[in-house]
Amino acid sequence: MPVRVPQASIAPQLRVQRGQSEASPEAAGPSMRSPEATRSMLLSMQHGWQRGRLDDLGDSDNVPDDTTD
Repeated sequence: MPVRVPQASIAPQLRVQRGQSEASPEAAGPSMRSPEATRSMLLSMQHGWQRGRLDDLGDSDNVPDDTTD
């Protein structure tokens, strides 16, 4: 069996150097976002979806003809 060498085939920029923790603040990313910032981001996404739905409903080109003959 071959011997496994940790991080041997990973890009040099992504390798964790000995002595560094993987949970450093720079590498943490979005998990360090405050609850208020997360709430604000999700609310803006929800408002965007609602605006998109309303805009789509107002588009008369894509509305099927509901009249039956």
